[in-house]
Amino acid sequence: LISANYGAFMGFRPATAVRNLTQFLFTTYPVLGSKYTGIGLSETFHDWGAVVDEMIKKGVLKAQGSGDPTADLLIRNRFSAALREYSGDSVGFLERVTEMAAELGHFSLSGELKVGNLEIPIGMYTRSDVINRGIAWRGGKAMARDAISSWVRHQHDALLLRESRMPFFGETRSRDFLQLVKNNQREAAEDYVGRVASDETQFMYNLGTGPAVFSSIWGRLFGQYATWPTWYLEYLGNALGRGTAQDKALFLGRSAAVHAAVVGGAAAAGIHVWRWLPLTSLAWGGSPFFDYG
Repeated sequence: LISANYGAFMGFRPATAVRNLTQFLFTTYPVLGSKYTGIGLSETFHDWGAVVDEMIKKGVLKAQGSGDPTADLLIRNRFSAALREYSGDSVGFLERVTEMAAELGHFSLSGELKVGNLEIPIGMYTRSDVINRGIAWRGGKAMARDAISSWVRHQHDALLLRESRMPFFGETRSRDFLQLVKNNQREAAEDYVGRVASDETQFMYNLGTGPAVFSSIWGRLFGQYATWPTWYLEYLGNALGRGTAQDKALFLGRSAAVHAAVVGGAAAAGIHVWRWLPLTSLAWGGSPFFDYG
């Protein structure tokens, strides 16, 4: 039952939040490296409230993603339309169940319980996603800041792009970043890299971000949780299709190192994490309904 209602219950399951929190290791670290991932991690936890406020002000945190009310509404409407098509109009009870599950899912992902003046966060999953984005945002900004400082001394465009890891983000973004730097818009350039790092290393899960087939009625029934694997596949394609051979080797080395570290550390603690690994996710593209197969 919990498996079939995965979307509604995932926010109440601490393991999903912990697993989501490991994403910065697998997707941010291979791009930013240990220095800037560490800076992002330190700054995010040191001044959490200020980092969140900053990300909202700068547009890094968007009103979309897991548990988005708009997405929940669209899912309910599509599900209801399918029920009416195949079952006629006598589907009121199932419609209410669907609506309650969607509302429960949204609360479990980002809701809070208020006990007197105390607010107890329930939606650990959404908070872990915000932490990941904060790490990438602040780490990307710090990386850009150092790269720009070096460019001011040497005026070496290729070195600027390499030190800011811009080849990973594509030629268009590299040109935009370089233009900001040359226009002496240093703060805007730092924000640009931080925002791009957050967007590219932390994935979106709302409707429309995955393959079109997963937006169909039956696609959502059997493949709605394949969004993360498709994002990760695109992420790997970007890393291995852009930049120099040195950039690609560095990315592969970091990715292999973090996979080995997580597996080895967990094994030493007696924890099996094989299903948590990004590479393993590429072999799975279904939904909890496959558990009954």
